Amino acid sequence: MNLAQALEGEPALTSATSLDPYGQLVKMLLPRAQAIAIYDRMGLPVWLNDGVDVPELHRLVEGALEQQLRSARGTDGFAEQVDREHCAYVFLLHDADQHLLGAVGVVCRESSQRGDNRPVALVQGLLRPALECLQRELGAQYSIGDLQRSLMVRDRDLELLLGAAHEEATGAETTDDFAQLVQGCVDHLGCSVGALLIPDKNIAVCRTGAGTPPRTGAEVLTRTHRHVLGWTQLHRQTMTANRPTAGGPLGSVPFKVLSCPVMHGAQRVLGVLVLFKPAESPDFDLRQVRIVELLARRVAYILLNAYDPTTGLLTRPAFEKRAQGLLGQPGQPGTHSVIYIDIDRLHVLNENLGMHVGDEVILRVSEVLRRHLTPRMLAARISGDRFAVFATDMPLDDAQTVAENLREGLEQLGFVSGSQTVDVSASFGVARVVEGKHPLAHALAAAEIACKAAKDRGRDRVETYQESDQ
Repeated sequence: MNLAQALEGEPALTSATSLDPYGQLVKMLLPRAQAIAIYDRMGLPVWLNDGVDVPELHRLVEGALEQQLRSARGTDGFAEQVDREHCAYVFLLHDADQHLLGAVGVVCRESSQRGDNRPVALVQGLLRPALECLQRELGAQYSIGDLQRSLMVRDRDLELLLGAAHEEATGAETTDDFAQLVQGCVDHLGCSVGALLIPDKNIAVCRTGAGTPPRTGAEVLTRTHRHVLGWTQLHRQTMTANRPTAGGPLGSVPFKVLSCPVMHGAQRVLGVLVLFKPAESPDFDLRQVRIVELLARRVAYILLNAYDPTTGLLTRPAFEKRAQGLLGQPGQPGTHSVIYIDIDRLHVLNENLGMHVGDEVILRVSEVLRRHLTPRMLAARISGDRFAVFATDMPLDDAQTVAENLREGLEQLGFVSGSQTVDVSASFGVARVVEGKHPLAHALAAAEIACKAAKDRGRDRVETYQESDQ
C-alpha cells in the first residue's frame, strides 16, 4: 500500500498561508543547505526553495511518511547520502498527539568523505526552532481545514433536515416527497442503497447512490427487508451493523447497515428507514445515526398527519396533494375520475346503537375501499362518514363500474351488534375530472352533487354526474 492509498480520504492543506518565512528560516539556520522542501502529510511538496526540485529527496520523504504510517513507532529524522558530495536530511513533523503533519527535507553539500557527514541529531538541533514553528503552523492549518470541513458537513446536514422539515410543514406527503428524502440520505451519507418501508400504508421507496444500478438496490432490499422489518418490530430501536457477519440479524449481506424505526409514539412500529453502505466505506458514525433518527421521526410525523388514525386512509389534505401531483403528470387529459361515498344513515346507527357501532361501520367500509384499490387509485376519509376515491386514467364508465362493485361490497358488511342487526350501505357519486383552474375541487363538488342525488333517489345506489345535469 502506497502513501496515497494509506491516506485516501485525508484532507490536504487548505490554508493559503505562505510557508516562505519558515523555509527561509531553515536556510538561515543551515547555510550549507542547497535544496529545501516542505511537505504535507500526503507527501506533496508545498514549498521549495528557489524552485529547486530534487527527485531523490521526494523519494526519501515519501518513503519516510509511508514507514511512519505503517509503524506506530517511527523515527523523527534520518540522513542518507545522495552522492559523493551531498547528503539528504529528512525530519518528520507531528502534533502534540503524535499525529503526522508533514516533513522537511534538506539536501546539504557535505565533505567528500562519507564519514564526515554531520550527525542527524546535530542538524536536527540546529533546525529545531524552524521545525517547531512549522509544526505549529501546519497543525493550525490542518485544524482550520478540519473546522471548515466540519462546518460544510453540518451545512449539508442542515440542508437535508430542512428539506424534510419543508415536507413536514405541508401537512401531507407524496411518494415523491419520501423518494426525495431517501435519495437525500443516500447521497449525503455516501450510501449504495436506501429504502423507506411502511407496510400498512403500502409505501415502499428504494433509491440507489451514484454507480449503483436500481436493480442492485431492488435485489438488496428483496434479500433483507423481512429481516430488517422483523428485527425493528421486535426491538423497536436503531440498529447499526458496521461489521456484519453471516450470523447477524440480516444474514450474510456485504454492506454496512443502518436502520431506524419509524415509530407511532413509543410502542408501535410503523416501518423502517434503512441505509446500506459498501463494506469498504467509512462506518456509520454517531452523527449519521442521529441524522437518520431525526428523519425517521419526521417521516412518522408526516405519516400521522397524512393518514386518518381510525381508517388508515389518507386525510383530505394528503389526498388533495397527492391527487394534484398525479394530475400534474403527463398523460391523456380528461381520463381521470372521482368517486364520492357517503355512508347511509350513520347518524341513526350512532343514536340508536352507540358511537362504537358507527365507528365499527366506518372501519369496515374503509377495509372494503382498501381491498378494491389499484396502484393508480387513491382513497381518503374526507369527513366523518364520507370518503373519496381518485382514479387516474380511468374513464367515467369504468369509474362507475368500480363504484358499483364497492356498493355491492358494502352490502355484504352486515353484522350483529348485541341483539341488533346492523345493515351497511352507502350512496355513491361519480364525476369526471375536467381540465380547468381547479380540476380536482370541481370534480369533488360534482361527485358530491351526484352522491346527494343518489341519496334523494333512495340511497344505496350509484349516480354519475354529467355536465349537462341541472
